[in-house]
Amino acid sequence: MAKRFRMYTKIRTDTMESKIAWQEFTGDYEAGAVLRELCEALGIPIREDQ
Repeated sequence: MAKRFRMYTKIRTDTMESKIAWQEFTGDYEAGAVLRELCEALGIPIREDQ
């Protein structure tokens, strides 16, 4: 699981992006959405996957 997560997040270097990626990876979309909203409210840029 950890190895797969590292592969999934290898292009993500920012800590908050990694937290959001982990929430999405584990299927916890609600927690991921909360982190995403928090980042937007604080003005922290979130790079979207293309």
